[in-house]
Amino acid sequence: MKLFTLSNTRRAVQIIAFFLLVYTSIFLTTGIDIEGLPFVSVPKDVVRPEWYAPEKGYTEVFDTYLPIKSCRFIADENRAFRACFMHFANESIVWNSPPEEWIPHLLLFLFAALIFARAWCGWICPLGFISESAFWIRKKLGFKERKIPEKIKQYIPAFKYGFLSFVFLLSLLVILPIGLSAFQGEFSIVNCATCPARTIFPLFAGKFSLDFSFSNPVYFLFSIIGIAFLLVFISSFFFSRPWCRICPSGALLSLLNPVSFLRKEKEKEKCTSCGICERICPMDNTTIQEKKGDSINTGNCIRCFRCVEHCPEEDCLKVKFFGKTIYKSKYKEKTESLLDSTKK
Repeated sequence: MKLFTLSNTRRAVQIIAFFLLVYTSIFLTTGIDIEGLPFVSVPKDVVRPEWYAPEKGYTEVFDTYLPIKSCRFIADENRAFRACFMHFANESIVWNSPPEEWIPHLLLFLFAALIFARAWCGWICPLGFISESAFWIRKKLGFKERKIPEKIKQYIPAFKYGFLSFVFLLSLLVILPIGLSAFQGEFSIVNCATCPARTIFPLFAGKFSLDFSFSNPVYFLFSIIGIAFLLVFISSFFFSRPWCRICPSGALLSLLNPVSFLRKEKEKEKCTSCGICERICPMDNTTIQEKKGDSINTGNCIRCFRCVEHCPEEDCLKVKFFGKTIYKSKYKEKTESLLDSTKK
């Protein structure tokens, strides 16, 4: 068994990212002096406040937002990042933030997304790591894997982009002169109120909270959606990355997948349609049907590159970064043992 494989490297990166993003509050309250680190937003006289208090200054080490779920509900004290980019976009639009407040964060998001796109989902996102871990535990316990029915899968893209549009539409409606400004408070949290991260992440910090409100029709709607999305995430025990298929952060990143500098390409003439790529993919993607051009950078690809790692054809699949090949498939004899080993 090889130790230094692409899958093991990705898992190591996921574990490191998980602990840094979820447990930063613990690291920072152990006496580590964070003053002087880049993008530090904590005032010099409040380096480690005992309790999160916005009026005293931010407690985030990096005063910005990640493209994936760097959730503001992770801790009430210190965090590595302020929140996720979807939360930032939702609030910035609703509260009509001035350009000098949102342009730097937007540029940083575009920079990160253009370089790595949905590799953020496959390598960094803590929710993705938790989802994969639950699926792995299911396998070890011997429970049967479930497949998302094809009839449901065909509607997932429309739902994913539909919900992303719903979040932005509600945000925009508030600032338009149509009498909805009274709902600024409610609409400013539509992303957070419906996201499973606000329940899942605090669990790993030792806090359990099902903070759903039914006090008015707007909160009632958001809470129903939030509960449904939480159940979708919990189903990760039986299905492979179900939440990642509809996540609005992933949907936003997927729009930049085709133009990302981290790309996946295929030499079609070397493909034998063995089906291993579809069998190994956690998102049920396939490269078999790709007939136009060399690029296979679909919006649903999370850039885990398991298909490249397990493809049995020499140089059939390649990973390129800024046009340079950094990883490619190696020849492997197609045997039953290989096909069995690639089963999720």
